[in-house]
Amino acid sequence: MSNPLHNSLKRLIEEGGKQNFLILDFGDYYIQIAGEYYSSYLLLEAVSNHYLSTDKKLDSVLQRKILDLGWEAPKGEGNYNLKLSINSNNEYDSCVEFIEKTAKEIYDVDTITNSMIELNLE
Repeated sequence: MSNPLHNSLKRLIEEGGKQNFLILDFGDYYIQIAGEYYSSYLLLEAVSNHYLSTDKKLDSVLQRKILDLGWEAPKGEGNYNLKLSINSNNEYDSCVEFIEKTAKEIYDVDTITNSMIELNLE
């Protein structure tokens, strides 16, 4: 069975141009991924409390957990962010696993489906 996230990330770096991006829409939460044609890395952003309504904000446990996963803390009014290398199949697979783990552990999303993925190729 094919993995929609895996397939979309491959397209993000194997098609389009220099301003490709992908949005994973989990309803109130999201992860954005920027990449470019045959880049060796991806830039990731995960929504922070600054952009969430009061009833959807991450509690202190989840805020600590997202940092423990490896995300960098928001600067000012920004989102959590991270730059991930994708120079090998192992790094690529680790990137997919990292995004899926964040979706599950922080945003309570068990499975990333095609309907959650918006791929924009330049």
